[in-house]
Amino acid sequence: MTTAPVTTKTELSALTGIRAYLVLMVLANHLSPLTFVMFPRMQGYDRVFWSANGAVDTFFALSGFVLTYTYLERFRRPSVVTVRDYAVARFARIYPVFIVSMVLWVVYVLTITRSLGDLLNSERFRPLNLLMNGLLLNAIPPATSINSPSWSVSLETIAYVFLPLLLIALTQVKSASWAFASAGLLVLCGALLMHRFNADTMNSVVYQTPWIRVGYALPAGCLLACGWRLLPPRLKSGVHWDVVGIGSVAAIAAIAASSPQRLIVYYPIATMPFLVLLVIAAAGSTGWFKALLSVRPAMFVGTVSYSLYLVHYLVLIIIFRWASTHDVSGWSTAVQLLILVGSVCIVFVATLTMYYLVERPSRRWIRRRLGIR
Repeated sequence: MTTAPVTTKTELSALTGIRAYLVLMVLANHLSPLTFVMFPRMQGYDRVFWSANGAVDTFFALSGFVLTYTYLERFRRPSVVTVRDYAVARFARIYPVFIVSMVLWVVYVLTITRSLGDLLNSERFRPLNLLMNGLLLNAIPPATSINSPSWSVSLETIAYVFLPLLLIALTQVKSASWAFASAGLLVLCGALLMHRFNADTMNSVVYQTPWIRVGYALPAGCLLACGWRLLPPRLKSGVHWDVVGIGSVAAIAAIAASSPQRLIVYYPIATMPFLVLLVIAAAGSTGWFKALLSVRPAMFVGTVSYSLYLVHYLVLIIIFRWASTHDVSGWSTAVQLLILVGSVCIVFVATLTMYYLVERPSRRWIRRRLGIR
C-alpha cells in the first residue's frame, strides 16, 4: 500500500523536542565525574548517568528517520541538483560547528602546554590526526577525536556519503511491513555484533562498536521512516504511539537498572530496539508523549542541540580542571550545588554563543551562497 508524502513539518515537531532530552542525557553523563566527586552517595545511581550512552544510538536513528522523511521523494528521481542540494545541506549543518569546536580544543590545549612543539608531539595533536579530524575522518583508525564527542559526527558524516543510495533503494519499497521487519532485522544483527565485539576493551570502544552502532541505528531509522510513510492515517498517528513511546522509556530504564556493569562503557544491549522505537513513537504520537516532547523549552534545546553536543565537553573539561585544583569535594553542599548549576549554565552560554555566532549564520550563508533549494 502507498500513501502521499508527508508535507507538513509540524507532524515531526516532537522529533526536535526529543533531541533536547537526548542531549541533556549526554550532558548529565559527562557531568557525572564532577557530581560523584562532590556527592559520593550519587555513585549509587551511576547507571542512571551512564545509560545515557544509548542516547547516541537514538540520535543516529533520528538522523536516518528525518533525512528519509525529508529526501525520500526527492530521490525518487535523483539528479545532480538533488545530490548537490543534499550534500551542501549536510555540509552546512555539520562542518562549521565541528571545525570551530575542534579549533577551540586546539587553542585550549595550546594555552595549557604553552608550546606548539609539545602540542604537535602529543598523539592527539600530531599533523596526521589534525588532518583526519579536519576532514571528519576521526572515527577511522589510527585517528582519535580531538573533541571526544565528535566521534559520532564523523561516523554520521561517513554514513551520509552512502545514504543517497539507500534512499534510492527505499523509493521502491511498497510495504510498511517489509520496512519494519527489515528495521527489526537490522537491530537484531546490531545486537549480535555488539555482543560479539563487546565494550570491555578500549580498542572495541573506539574502533569497533561505534561502527556497529551507526551501522544498525541510522539505516533502521531510514527504514522506520519509510514504513511510517506507508501506513494508513489511522495507524500513522495516534495515542498508540504514545503508549509505544512511554513503554520504550520504561523498558530502557528497567534494562539499564538491571544490566551488569561492563569494564569500560556501560551499554545494555537489550535496550537497542527501544532506543530506535523512540523515534517512530515520537513521530506518530498525538497525546501527552508528544506534548512532553513539544514543550517550548524542549523545542528550543532541541534546536540548539548540535552546538550543545559539540561544545559541552570542552566546557566541562575546563571546569573539571578548575575543580581539581580547588578540592571542591570538601566545600559546603550549597556551594557544590551552585557549582553544578553554574556548570550547566556556562555550558548553555557557550552553546548559545556557538549557535548564534556560528551554526545558524554559517548554515544560512552556505545555503544562500550556493543557492540550494
